Amino acid sequence: MTKHILVCADDYGQTLPISQAIIALLKEKRLSAVSCMVTCEHWPEHAALLKPFMDEVDIGLHFNLTHGTALSSQYQSQYGERFNPLGSLLVKSQLRLIKKVPIADEFRAQWQRFTQYLGRTPNFVDGHQHVHQFPIVRDALVDSLLQQAASNVFVRIVNPRGWSMKKAIIKLSGTFGLQRLLKKHQIPVTTSFTGIYSFKDATQYRQYAQNFLREIKDFGLMMCHPGLEDPNECFPMSQSRPLEYIYLASQAFLDDLKAAKASITRFNYSP
Repeated sequence: MTKHILVCADDYGQTLPISQAIIALLKEKRLSAVSCMVTCEHWPEHAALLKPFMDEVDIGLHFNLTHGTALSSQYQSQYGERFNPLGSLLVKSQLRLIKKVPIADEFRAQWQRFTQYLGRTPNFVDGHQHVHQFPIVRDALVDSLLQQAASNVFVRIVNPRGWSMKKAIIKLSGTFGLQRLLKKHQIPVTTSFTGIYSFKDATQYRQYAQNFLREIKDFGLMMCHPGLEDPNECFPMSQSRPLEYIYLASQAFLDDLKAAKASITRFNYSP
């Protein structure tokens, strides 16, 4: 029996090499979802490149609170123009030292910038570095979705199988709190999630991907981070992005899909 999976490329719009790789994979129909960072200044140009594929794949908002500059005046007046690093936001959110109102304002600003340049609302929402599930952040996100009456928007649940320190930190940062909140408000969610590994081990990405394809459930989501070579990006992602791209563009990926009896598909609201 064929297993249907969402293959989602994250970080579209962050840099040109990332966006170029994702566009190339879309042309080869290797993806069924793209998650967009809209806070970078070149987002309008990147959005234009994505428009031809909007009817073919799910296009989502990659809510960003850790990379670059904030969009909303309320967030900037509360916390400054530059986002806090991931570690700082993680600690402050767990201790409830951030405020919901400026976070919600920033979410609405990113939502508006997405719709301004793509001409429609996102199909889904997730978070850059999984910030969408952090305490306070998740409340701001869900409140904003309810205010938008965005009943046709689904949310990524980050609940990877297995154990590693990275997976444990991600789960404990807010996976189950977000699940409960979304269930309470009957917001659609992905059935399962995979794609987490140590980027330092990217030379073994095919082996990781084979495991991802075996473990993912029907209509689950496999996250990936493809990109072309970029001398400006820091290690280890300067190494991992091109290796992920090469694999996803290869015959080996198609062979591994076949071996796992999996096919790439878009989100199904009633799988």
